[in-house]
Amino acid sequence: MWIVGSNIPNIGENSFWGVQSLRVLDLSRNNISIIIETNFKGLVNVENMSLSENSIESLVSASFVNLPQLRSLDLSRNRVTKLVERLFYGLHMLEFLNLSENRILELNPDVFRDIWRLRELRCRKCALKTINPLLYALLPGLESGKSETIQPEWITRKPVASL
Repeated sequence: MWIVGSNIPNIGENSFWGVQSLRVLDLSRNNISIIIETNFKGLVNVENMSLSENSIESLVSASFVNLPQLRSLDLSRNRVTKLVERLFYGLHMLEFLNLSENRILELNPDVFRDIWRLRELRCRKCALKTINPLLYALLPGLESGKSETIQPEWITRKPVASL
């Protein structure tokens, strides 16, 4: 389902209830400013979601808990400044996360506690000052070729041969 560039200001509670067969949800280029856990209730089979190019400032803990099959999440080009603890609670299948072009100052390891399968984490043009080394302990498949820089382009999975 693609609802792109429609200037939607928010997602209503249970807006997608009953759309259980949906696998892709693209809500990019709208005007969504907040995401709460009941926004995606009933979307148990969604694997790919884009919320890029919105006005998202606020994400609550477990915002995506109703998306157990989610593998790819794009939150790029929003206004997110802080990632709350357990934001990605329940996303055990998530492999790709794009946080690029947000105003995120830090990547608190507790935010990522539930997404241990993550293979790629994009943080291009974020306002990151440092990357907490505990992040790598929670996400052992990730490495950063530029972890010492202020603007990490990529944090990616180690090749299997180097594990």
